[in-house]
Amino acid sequence: MIWFGIYAWLNARGVLTGIHWKSPDIYIPIMVYPYVFGMLVLVILPFAYNFSSKIFYRLLLLYAIVSLVMFIIYYFYPVYMLRRDYAGELFADALMRRIVGLDDPANCFPSNHCALATLGYIGVQISAAPRLLKIATLLLTLLVCLSTVLVGQHYWIDIPTGIGLSAVIYFIYSRNNTFKVESWT
Repeated sequence: MIWFGIYAWLNARGVLTGIHWKSPDIYIPIMVYPYVFGMLVLVILPFAYNFSSKIFYRLLLLYAIVSLVMFIIYYFYPVYMLRRDYAGELFADALMRRIVGLDDPANCFPSNHCALATLGYIGVQISAAPRLLKIATLLLTLLVCLSTVLVGQHYWIDIPTGIGLSAVIYFIYSRNNTFKVESWT
């Protein structure tokens, strides 16, 4: 709840000040589903799978650190995206109209979806999850990252910056805090 409060405040600030970009001219309605539901799975799955281990709290701290860095970026570099019109009759269009109606169009760089999806992927990879689940998580992470552009919510540059942000913070954190798979087993 606190996370959404901070994000909403930063979005409102970004709408008033910041850089204005036009939404990409790409829209593939089927990609709305990984954008919304895939993201939900990737945020919940690593915590659900690691609920009874010490990994849970370390993941929570990692999510907090990544979110804090993103919030700092959003504060100093607000990017306002002029969103597209989802005027179609498909359920995907109605879902995107609802999301755009709830979410102010600011703070688009780096992609929050890509950063948190990457953390979800990392959280599953460092757990004792079955290999098939780890492969499925990789594919879902790729779909979520691609969907951010293919639904018109981000530009291509937002994908590697979101992924890179999470990967770099995980790397720094793991080197300094023994946040490694082998130390957790």
